[in-house]
Amino acid sequence: MSRADWAAAKQNLDDVEHALVEAFTQGVKPGSAEANALADWHRASLFYFDVTPAKHVILARGYVEDARFTEHYEKLAEGLAPWLRDIITENARAYGVNPETVTWG
Repeated sequence: MSRADWAAAKQNLDDVEHALVEAFTQGVKPGSAEANALADWHRASLFYFDVTPAKHVILARGYVEDARFTEHYEKLAEGLAPWLRDIITENARAYGVNPETVTWG
């Protein structure tokens, strides 16, 4: 990727995170159409490798289980990390994924 590509990807991620904070503070409910669209946008912003809805659930668990990720999201808005996990989990259900049995493969 070129420097411009990285800058564009970073801007997209910043835009996603801003939209997540806005939705969270406005009380958008996990499983709603708006929350699902945000979860899809967040998933698409993870361009380093192919992120399926199942993989997204596994990554989202880390947002609350790994202090480094939790700290990042909690700096944006207190309570954002578990809410993000929840919107990703509910979005995966909309794709027919059972979050309790997901595997990476």
